[in-house]
Amino acid sequence: MIREAIARSCSIFGAQRAVLVWEESDEPWQHVDFWNEGSESSERTGLRYDPVADPRVDGLHFHTPDAVAAEQVVSFGTDCYPTQIDGPVVHPDLALRFEMRPILSLALAGDSLDGRLFLLNPARIDRFLAEIVASTISSRFDQYFSMQRARTAAVSEKMLQVARDLHDGLLQSFTGIVLQLENVHEMLEEDREQARKVITQIQAMLMADQRELRSYLEKLRPGPRVRRIEERFNFRERVDELARRLHEQWGIETTIEIEPMNRVISESLGWETYRIISEALNNSAKHGEASRVIVRVGSDGDSLRIVVVDNGNGLPMKGRYNLIELSARKQGPAVLGERIASLNGDAILDSTEAGLRLEITLPLGWKGYA
Repeated sequence: MIREAIARSCSIFGAQRAVLVWEESDEPWQHVDFWNEGSESSERTGLRYDPVADPRVDGLHFHTPDAVAAEQVVSFGTDCYPTQIDGPVVHPDLALRFEMRPILSLALAGDSLDGRLFLLNPARIDRFLAEIVASTISSRFDQYFSMQRARTAAVSEKMLQVARDLHDGLLQSFTGIVLQLENVHEMLEEDREQARKVITQIQAMLMADQRELRSYLEKLRPGPRVRRIEERFNFRERVDELARRLHEQWGIETTIEIEPMNRVISESLGWETYRIISEALNNSAKHGEASRVIVRVGSDGDSLRIVVVDNGNGLPMKGRYNLIELSARKQGPAVLGERIASLNGDAILDSTEAGLRLEITLPLGWKGYA
């Protein structure tokens, strides 16, 4: 983008060489780009040409026969006017380094940058073209940095989603596996046959987790990916598998009640719904110390409803709260709250001594049933 901007500017004004000095907002260094008949160089330096030009021409385009000598300078403001600068109009080190004699300097200003383009030995001077070129270059810079910020934000959101998935799935599973391995040590002394069965179960869980981890890595791999035949996500099977695993790891009895729903809903929100249920069930097991959990899933008009009820200890604070209230108190299941909020959903948590009731509503954006 920089090379094209400088080359086109030189072509418009008939200059053979050009220097672009600019700073990105919120960055401590200056960038210096030099263009000379198709060969270009650039550097990012902590040494600053400060000020790049005399403060009396701040924000103005100007041209002068000599950037170093105290000679007549013509500025393009509301009117063209000549003025005498007492001293170099351009920073002397910069002017000497690039042998600036006749120059046309364009002031660049945008939301993302501040700088100057120096066109050396220009064949033509035109105030109106100067305004247009400077405005175009500034706009191109703003557009470029806006795209960069959007790309960074997208990557950050993707990484946050991966972190939630890892926390909800693999890390929760590893925690349960570690607890089972601790129990195996005692079983080896008392019941070696049962210990072997538990080890076999652990091996199966590790293989399943390994397959899931590979799928994460495949999604994160940059560049084109080898096309594979993807299996349809079976929500019911995954939830039933989760219930079996929780029973093996934590001894929880889980009842799953899933109402028939539109296949579009199941396919579009199935994975996220599974993750939400997984996080809720693991919270009931680890933090609530529940022994029984009931999960109900169904759609109601344009919303997906998930209800999780356990017989555990509930939250440390008792009462009925929504996500906004829990966030303000900085209490409650943080990762679960983030996942629900990322889907524009809401939740009500009702915590009592008899257990916790979690009611989750996710908007579908369309009617679930005709």
